[in-house]
Amino acid sequence: MIERRALPSRIAMSLCGGLFIALVPATAAFADAPGPTDYNSTITAIETDDRLPLPEGVGISIEGHDSFLALTVPRGVAAQVPGYEQEPYLKIDQDCTTLENQRSVSTWYNKDRFGGDIATNVVDNDADPDWKVIGSSCSVAWHDHRIHYMSPIRPINAEPGDVIVTDSIALTIDGRDVVVHVQSELFAPPSQLPAIIGAIISLAMVAMMWRGTTLAVLVFPVSAIGLIVGGAQYVWAPTATGPNISVVIFPFIAVTAGVAVYAARHRGLLFTNGSTLLGGTMLTIWAVLRLDVFSFALLPTSLPYWVDRCCTAVVAVSGIAFVSYAMQQLWRMSVVRPQTELVTD
Repeated sequence: MIERRALPSRIAMSLCGGLFIALVPATAAFADAPGPTDYNSTITAIETDDRLPLPEGVGISIEGHDSFLALTVPRGVAAQVPGYEQEPYLKIDQDCTTLENQRSVSTWYNKDRFGGDIATNVVDNDADPDWKVIGSSCSVAWHDHRIHYMSPIRPINAEPGDVIVTDSIALTIDGRDVVVHVQSELFAPPSQLPAIIGAIISLAMVAMMWRGTTLAVLVFPVSAIGLIVGGAQYVWAPTATGPNISVVIFPFIAVTAGVAVYAARHRGLLFTNGSTLLGGTMLTIWAVLRLDVFSFALLPTSLPYWVDRCCTAVVAVSGIAFVSYAMQQLWRMSVVRPQTELVTD
């Protein structure tokens, strides 16, 4: 009787503990993927030393609104990207091999959008380059801090529409000197109306389904919404910019849990409630990781921004409700079942 009473709570604690452990590496590994921002950077001009067009197939673009500068060249065309101190930093060879100089100060400083820690025991701009192969697709993307505002705090007295940053980046493409001119513009904060509407919709669904003790059946459709929103974010960012796979993994696990809820509804409450707890925890974690979509103007997604914000609010409120519902049901099982068995015995 004691073992049976403890079983549901042990399952719940194990799920929550394991998911917390899983969350740590997931957030750390993708901490610098393109994310929401209040700034949009654009290329205003590209100049060559001979005033002739760049070779066909050469592409220079800004990815992630203001996060990465990306360079693509056709096979047979070489390119070099000097660092902030004009040291060798990046290069693409004619066979499409992309290399990064591990002794360049820029290699380490560009690890993070706002400037990474510099490995002083490795950096030496005067030494021979230590080239490391980082790709073979004739393209490269990097955090060039000259294309975006270098502070998480909005500039004082700046208004939406103001140009916050203007700068230029020197490259060498096919043996020719190229200068890329950029600017970054501030955008107004987003409306909170989509998030409010999403939260109201979710609260209404939860209230109706909770009374009938059928809330668990919502795990699958809500998880599917999260998977669509996460997928739109993941495919929006080019592979070279390191898109955040966790925005897909968490709702995918929740979808699997939702399927398990349907499959187990007539087999056992323990498995049903455990699956609901798993799905709700995954959705809650996913929503917490995406809370900044409510605060920033520009989002890393191919969906309309209002759709992203509304759906994220639906998932956030529903995820918390699923966890609360499952914990309540598991607690009831741990208390009611033993008492029933005692009466029966």
